[in-house]
Amino acid sequence: MNTIELMNGTLLECFKNEQDRHEQERGDKEEKVFLDNAFFFLAHRDKIMKDSRMFLTPVPIRHTIFFWRGNICLGDYLEWWLSCESARRMSDDNRMLLVYLLAGSHCSGSNRCHEVDEFGTTEGIQLSNFSSAAGQFIRIAERYKNFVGVYEAYSLEEVVEILKREEAEGRTFPQDYAALFTKTRQ
Repeated sequence: MNTIELMNGTLLECFKNEQDRHEQERGDKEEKVFLDNAFFFLAHRDKIMKDSRMFLTPVPIRHTIFFWRGNICLGDYLEWWLSCESARRMSDDNRMLLVYLLAGSHCSGSNRCHEVDEFGTTEGIQLSNFSSAAGQFIRIAERYKNFVGVYEAYSLEEVVEILKREEAEGRTFPQDYAALFTKTRQ
C-alpha cells in the first residue's frame, strides 16, 4: 500500500491508477515496435508517405526539448531522417544509426540524445549540432501536429503488419537506404 504523509502527520492511502499503468505498458510496447522497425519504416518510406493512416501513426517517444512539446507521428521521423543529415550517420564500426530521441536545449545546444541501429539497439549520443537538428525536427513536427490524433491512424504494429503482408504479396517493395548514410562524426 502506498501512502502520503501530509504536513499534519495524517497518512493518506493512495491507490495505483491502473489505466495509467496500462497506457504506460502500451506505450512501452509501441516504443519497442518503433525501435525494432525504424529501418524497416525507412525502407518503406514511399508507401508510408502515400498513406495518411501510416504517416500519422503516433510514435510514443517523448522528446525533452527545452520549451517544446508536440505530438509525434511516423511521418515526422521519416521526413526528418530524410532531410536532416544529423539525424542519420555511420558509426566508427560502420553501423547505420538513426537519431530517435532529442533531449536538450536548442538555445544552449546542451544535449543527450539517443540513436538506434538496424537491430533495434539504442545508445546515447551527444549531437554537436543539436540546435540545428532539433530546430529541423520541431519545424517538421509543428507542421503536422494538428493532424495527429485528429485523423484516422494505424498503430505501429498495424503498419508493420500491413507492410510485411504487402511485401510478401509483392505489392510493396522496400527501398535501399544505405546511400542516405555518410561517414560523419557527431
